[in-house]
Amino acid sequence: MTPSVRGLMLGALGVLIFSLTMPITKIALSGDVMSAWFVWAGRAVLAAFAGIAYLLLTKRKLPPRAAWWPLIGTAAGVVFGPRRSRNLTLFRSLERIQEMRRSRPSARCRQ
Repeated sequence: MTPSVRGLMLGALGVLIFSLTMPITKIALSGDVMSAWFVWAGRAVLAAFAGIAYLLLTKRKLPPRAAWWPLIGTAAGVVFGPRRSRNLTLFRSLERIQEMRRSRPSARCRQ
């Protein structure tokens, strides 16, 4: 398999996995079992484990030490994002919807 085909396949797999995050998040938040913050943190941890597993399976070398701080900064930015990040805003909104459903039965969203 050529590197370009492998890259295309990995990119397609990433798009497929990302496309499933919204329905899975909605399922996870539909009951009162998990909070939006737990789901948000869980997604970040699962993504980290998937990345580490891929790097270990492909036996990649660690990046040079000079690149560690920029990588840590990038990872923190991806997980936590700016203050008005779309993901964080989305999960705050979903958390508010859950609170609203619990407090007023008449405010349930139609599905």
